Amino acid sequence: MVDAPAPAVDGRAANAIDRGAGLGILGAKLEDAAASSGTAAHIKGETRPMPIFRPTAALLATTLLTTPALALEVSQSVEVQAPPEQVWDLIGGFCSIAKWHPVVKQCTESQQNGAAMRKLTTVDGAVIVEKRVQYSDEGMSYTYVIVDSPLPVSDYTSTIAVMGMGEGSMITWSGDFAAKGASDAKAVEVITGIYQAGLNALKDRLR
Repeated sequence: MVDAPAPAVDGRAANAIDRGAGLGILGAKLEDAAASSGTAAHIKGETRPMPIFRPTAALLATTLLTTPALALEVSQSVEVQAPPEQVWDLIGGFCSIAKWHPVVKQCTESQQNGAAMRKLTTVDGAVIVEKRVQYSDEGMSYTYVIVDSPLPVSDYTSTIAVMGMGEGSMITWSGDFAAKGASDAKAVEVITGIYQAGLNALKDRLR
């Protein structure tokens, strides 16, 4: 297993996590962490609901019929001056997130049935377990799913990708999920805050 050290966390980021209304990093208002770099205006993002298509009535004959839920999607992007190869060298490792995300205190990487796993410990002690399901060194992207966490989401799948943009690069962090134990708006707020905090930290580092 590989333990990756965490980047320094300023007081505003830590305080934002503490104000998570019982959800730790997951429900925290990470606007402070995102805004601490002063680059929030450079983050481009969108959120949109997508209908989840359910089985036919015949397949539901023996189940309780409920109103179809909505899947939520968040996508945030940031442009940096560093070339794609330099950016990917920093963020391409599955456990390297502890080196650049201000909320991740430690990352421990392991293998399970041939799949890369990571256990994230946040600065407030929350634990998130994730599994990598796709990796492309050539395409500079990887996709992962949440296995276990206190986040207010379920069916979470996320992708981090790097592409060339002029003389620099664009980093995109996107995910789709359903809300769990919270409103759609709250789930979107939490995931958006996590993405923005990380991308702003990368922009500061890769100026």
